Order: sequence, then structure tokens, then C-alpha cells
Amino acid sequence: MATERTEAQVGPGVESDLSALTALYHHSVRETPITYGTSVFTPEERRP
Repeated sequence: MATERTEAQVGPGVESDLSALTALYHHSVRETPITYGTSVFTPEERRP
């Protein structure tokens, strides 16, 4: 089966990315054994 390749573009994170990035991290914490963290947090708690 052939697969089509696409190019990914990665840029710096911005404030509006915080909720989506937090949701992705929470999925890893809750659903997989593959993460360095063991607890979830709010987007506000991620702000420096």
C-alpha cells in the first residue's frame, strides 16, 4: 500500500495554542504509559 507524504510545518507556540496543547498532553497522561508527567493541569497553570 502506497502512502502519500506531506510536509509538516512547526513554528513557535503562541498563547492561542495553549488549550489545544494542554488537551494533547492530558491525553498522554490519561491514556498512555508514555509521558514524563503523571497529573493533569489547567492551561492557566502552564503559563510561565
